[in-house]
Amino acid sequence: MALDPHNQKFVDDFFAAIGPLKPAYQHIGFSYLAVKFGDRFVIVRGRVFLSASPPTFRPERFRSINVRAAHYTQSELGFDVPTLAWIYTEPGSANAAPR
Repeated sequence: MALDPHNQKFVDDFFAAIGPLKPAYQHIGFSYLAVKFGDRFVIVRGRVFLSASPPTFRPERFRSINVRAAHYTQSELGFDVPTLAWIYTEPGSANAAPR
């Protein structure tokens, strides 16, 4: 399910505005909560973390038959910030399937 064009503009404007600050964000992460719908998992909540310092706490990953939740660093995912933003705004996409 994609965002409507009005809200998508806010997301796009946000990432464009922070673009020049990208060198300051050395510790980028993505957390999600996914629920099983049919035969696949769909991200129902996601959050991109942009930080200048490493996290002091890392939550454990959770997996059950119907729910998954985790936090991954950018290096673990191999994605850049715009890709993380796309995953966040396209929760039903094939790329949004949790590990």
